[in-house]
Amino acid sequence: MKPLTPYPELDSVLKKHANSIQKVLGNDFIGFYLQGSLATGDFNLTSDVDFIIVTEKDLSDVGWGKELLENPEPRKNRFYQSYLVLNYCRMLHDLHKGEINSKLAGIEWAKSNLDPQWISLINFCWQERQDTSISVDQPANAEVFASSLKFVRYAIEKGKSYQIV
Repeated sequence: MKPLTPYPELDSVLKKHANSIQKVLGNDFIGFYLQGSLATGDFNLTSDVDFIIVTEKDLSDVGWGKELLENPEPRKNRFYQSYLVLNYCRMLHDLHKGEINSKLAGIEWAKSNLDPQWISLINFCWQERQDTSISVDQPANAEVFASSLKFVRYAIEKGKSYQIV
């Protein structure tokens, strides 16, 4: 079988994860697909691993970001305050382009296409991402985390324009 990534240990973890998800979802499981920097060639040692699980039917009516906004406390840390902004930039870019792209492509698009009020937050979050010592064990900066949640609300509203009814 062709390797998924250039990293055999990561391939092993991804395959185990996909198999466990397939067991849970049964016939509703369609596929497990890599996306983001690993799939597009922008992967480096500060990258996370992004994937999509495709299902036969909707699994929840929670909504895009609803759970996060209703209970942000589990993600109130230094890692997530930036991760959320960068991923919502990418999600909006992916929706706009109709294809999967990296966080870097998403933030470049966002800075050119979204309300300019978000540029400083996006830049800050990208700089934070370059620091490999950041972890979920470090407390969030209250002001940055609040701004990140405001950006998520903004992105959710922008994302609604891409919904297919």
